[in-house]
Amino acid sequence: MQAVDFIFETLAHFAKRGDGPPPGIPARVEPEFERELIRICERHSLAPIVLESLAALTLEPVLSEFGLERLKTLSRESEAGNERLLEALDSLTVGFRREGVSFLLVGGVAAALDLYPSIDLRPLNKIDLLIRDLDWLGILEACRGAGFRRSEREPIFNSAGEALFYHQHFGPLTLENTDGVVLCLKFRLRDLGPAEQRETAWDRAHHLGGGYADLSRVGLEDLLIRCCVRLVMSRFGNPLAAVDAGLILARHGANLDWGYIQSRTKSFCPAFYFSCHEIASWLNISVPANLRRPSEARKKLFDVFWHPGRMRRSAEAPSRLRRFQFYMIENGSLREKLTFLTTLLSPRADWVSAFFGRPCKPWLKMRYSLLAFRDGLGMPFARGRDLWY
Repeated sequence: MQAVDFIFETLAHFAKRGDGPPPGIPARVEPEFERELIRICERHSLAPIVLESLAALTLEPVLSEFGLERLKTLSRESEAGNERLLEALDSLTVGFRREGVSFLLVGGVAAALDLYPSIDLRPLNKIDLLIRDLDWLGILEACRGAGFRRSEREPIFNSAGEALFYHQHFGPLTLENTDGVVLCLKFRLRDLGPAEQRETAWDRAHHLGGGYADLSRVGLEDLLIRCCVRLVMSRFGNPLAAVDAGLILARHGANLDWGYIQSRTKSFCPAFYFSCHEIASWLNISVPANLRRPSEARKKLFDVFWHPGRMRRSAEAPSRLRRFQFYMIENGSLREKLTFLTTLLSPRADWVSAFFGRPCKPWLKMRYSLLAFRDGLGMPFARGRDLWY
């Protein structure tokens, strides 16, 4: 057995909430197996899940003392990071309530608080919040009061109105506090394209219970859609997104509103359909048969661009280029894609001025358009300025 095969058996067993360790764990492993296992756990933040599975073994330890200690160290680091993130989320919640601002949890935090048996099993790297444009000024004030500051990678705008238009139509706003906790504010479930005009996700929001009664997340249907989209944009290099989606499918699949899901994914049906079935194949779970299957030609095109299949050996975050590829290949009508492309190739003068910190010139517009297709977009040239309005 290869280490990656053991990882997938463990994740499948975890998603289906089986009792005891997953089947097929070898009684003793070779050093090469152990090194590969630890490397995968480290790169993909899987140590807490794997360690819990190994702890259920009644046999002698499968890994060496060094290997077990390394997994425990990774799990402790993950737990400490989660604790800092949840403390920051508490501060944000207080500030948002004070400013009369509402928000919804999306992404890993939403999954960790409501899908996992323990929050510590789901390592978190940032806070993703879905927000309303009407709350923009209150949101900025609440974030500032909670110790969050705009990253220097963000463009510098002359007014909050300019910033709002930019983040509505191009990309989410990223902030960070002194503890290194990253906050991502977005106006849509997906990362590119026009902001949603109707508050569909808000209408289906779910209030959390227990110690998080003040928080709400997007509905499971919208959370599943986002997980699948993120998995595609990472070119299937994010196993945690697959586990999040797998937990939804395995434990709530029969109760999901698949009619709503199909209506929400109409513009990118092939990407959602194929990613769902890849997750089901990885984790050995079932997907409802009533989803409309795209053509075989569309499947081949999907395979060429997104490389589904076995987990990639290196973790791959959804880069700006991947987001752009997803939008142009999978999402939106032809008219929306042309509008979006025109916006990038002929950007607004205030965006260009904000980005470079100088008056807009034609050659700066050209340079901005070139940078728009790279991860470098969002790094202003002017430093040491007040990044708040």
